[in-house]
Amino acid sequence: MTTLQQKDLVDFSGEPVFYQSPLNKKVLYTKGIRHVIDAGEANWLITDIIAWMKSKKFQKAVEEDERLQYVVSWKLEVFEDRSARLTARADHESEAFITQDYRQTNFPLQEIEIWQSANGEHEVLYLPSER
Repeated sequence: MTTLQQKDLVDFSGEPVFYQSPLNKKVLYTKGIRHVIDAGEANWLITDIIAWMKSKKFQKAVEEDERLQYVVSWKLEVFEDRSARLTARADHESEAFITQDYRQTNFPLQEIEIWQSANGEHEVLYLPSER
């Protein structure tokens, strides 16, 4: 099994290869996200993001902030005690409109950013380097 490393994530670029989420057929993700899922044992992270995308809180935020119709920045931060926080924002300057705390995680990176954007009738999850 490959271990997820931050330096490997920049190698993924915008190849037009998408995987369809088994949880929601309207959600696609890229090769980079597939690598995060496999090498980082992070299926739980993508599952949580997809669950938030279907939530009333997320839908309300999209209605109130037009920017969220185009791009959402998801960020997972892992702290020294192995707790973590997942946030969603319109951009780096915006306040988080979604926050989820985890008591413990085995995610191997200190942080990761995942972007979400609309692509026709689908939402696509991708690494910033894949834009």
